[in-house]
Amino acid sequence: MNITGIEVIRPGVAAIGVVAGEKIELTYGDTLKVNVSFWYRGLARKTILEGAIGKLHAFPTDWLEVLLKSGTTIDIPESFEFT
Repeated sequence: MNITGIEVIRPGVAAIGVVAGEKIELTYGDTLKVNVSFWYRGLARKTILEGAIGKLHAFPTDWLEVLLKSGTTIDIPESFEFT
């Protein structure tokens, strides 16, 4: 899966584009919009696309402290070539 775009949308302010991999600070009322793409080949199906926001800890091993997570069901059309 590739992140193709990230925007922070603040009420009363224009959307702000963010570079993937940069630290993003959010506050109550902000909306984080993440656009993704992925390759798929196979029969039509439904699946759950999940995302999480958290703190990345690097010591002693890498792990993500999940603060918020959500998911939504998406429909993937049949494709016999990578799309």
